[in-house]
Amino acid sequence: MTLKKHILDLLLKIGLSESEAEFYLAASKFPKLTLKELQEKTGYSTAQVYRAFERLKELELITSSQNNWRKNIEAVSLRTISDRLAREQRNLRKVELELKRLDNIMNLTRQSEIEDPVQILADQNKIIEKNYQLLGQEWGHLLAYGAADRLIDIMGKDPERDFVNLRRKKGKTADVIETEMGPYARELMTKNDQELRNIKVKIDPALQNSMTYVYGDEVTIWHKNEELGNRAIVIKDPALVKMHENMFRNLWGQC
Repeated sequence: MTLKKHILDLLLKIGLSESEAEFYLAASKFPKLTLKELQEKTGYSTAQVYRAFERLKELELITSSQNNWRKNIEAVSLRTISDRLAREQRNLRKVELELKRLDNIMNLTRQSEIEDPVQILADQNKIIEKNYQLLGQEWGHLLAYGAADRLIDIMGKDPERDFVNLRRKKGKTADVIETEMGPYARELMTKNDQELRNIKVKIDPALQNSMTYVYGDEVTIWHKNEELGNRAIVIKDPALVKMHENMFRNLWGQC
């Protein structure tokens, strides 16, 4: 198989048509030509070349002169295409993992008779309100794991410090696993005793976008997502609550 044929096959696999792939190769081999000159190189009709040019321009696989779009046509490098595909693959992987996570939640809650076993709060005011509501519920001890600095990112420092101070005044104790040692996590570790808290550290990059609270028969996950924004995921399903409690116990035992 020739090098040209191999590249053409790969371009076809990423979704280009044969005429688009041929046009890309011609622009790559003969940079700075006009649209007419590239048509002569490929042997395609005017209509085919125009369609190929428009599609490749839309995909940002070719560039042309700002003053005259028919001139100085160049193809981006194969390395650039490879880097873009890698970024798309990473984004698709994130979507895949999120869909799997949500599918697991749906499977676990499908048989549940509890009304609204999982609630997602995306409004910033409701997220902060939920932070204060926790302290009015019947629980005496908090299990938490994740990145404390995400709480600052999600709620702001004042609501988070209010929660800590009110929890201490109410005599509610906490065991916490820090998965990232940011500035706020370090600050918390200096006030363990006075804030009725016991912190252990287990650095885990997979658990640094959220902080999970397990309290009584409920769980709240404070989650920061670049695409979806800040969220508070409130879980009341007993099976899911137990799952997060077990996850905490397993992590605690590894610290």
